[in-house]
This record gives sequence, C-alpha cells and structure tokens, in this order.
Amino acid sequence: MKGTFSVGVVAVKPPPPPPTTTTTTPPPTTTTTSTVPVGTGKTTVTVNMVEYAFQLSLSSIPSGQITFVINNKGNEVHNFAILGGRAGAQIAPGTSETWTVSLPPGTYNYQCDVPFHAANGMVGQFTVTP
Repeated sequence: MKGTFSVGVVAVKPPPPPPTTTTTTPPPTTTTTSTVPVGTGKTTVTVNMVEYAFQLSLSSIPSGQITFVINNKGNEVHNFAILGGRAGAQIAPGTSETWTVSLPPGTYNYQCDVPFHAANGMVGQFTVTP
C-alpha cells in the first residue's frame, strides 16, 4: 500500500517581549549656596497662617540667625516654606512649630506647600538686610 505520510507541525511563536519597565528619576535636589557672609543678628519672626495668607511680624530682617515661630491660626493644615531653603512641616489648625535658619542678605520668597494654597494666595516675600 502506498500512502502519504504527513506530520502536522505547529508554527513556533516567538517568545513574548520582556515587560516594559519605566523608571522615574526624581528631579535633583537644589541647594542654594551663597558667597555672601551671614550677619550676626539674632531675630525672632512670628508667622501666623490663615486661609489663604501669611501674617509676618517683620518683613525686613537683619542677616543672621532667624527664628521663625509659625502658628496655624486657620481652619486647614498649612506650612511655611522658604523657597530654596527650609520647608516646615504641615501643621494642623491651632498648632505651631519653631525653627531657626541662618540667612545672608537677600530677598526670600515663601509659600504654603499644601496643594492649591500657593495658587490661592499663600505666598509672600521678606528681605534680609546686611
């Protein structure tokens, strides 16, 4: 008997490509370095935070050690952040925090880092004098 012999062959599928991995690299941390010497002043500035404003006891401060006494007098969580410098904690209504920084002469911007607070007006500027 003559016949035909056939073998069924299934096409070989290529292996699936490896899963795509996306790596997000955070932006570099920026540190501002000043060549201007820091003065010898020792000043305390009271910062009251309300919706959506800051009330500073001084807007012109002598260079040196500046202690910020930060009070949340509002009804929402707020913080006080010096841009390019120190950022305070987000504090609950009726609470406060205190921290000290050494600042050379210059103009400094500050804001509340809670989302949408800066856009609603929680921004400002103070001057450190020689």
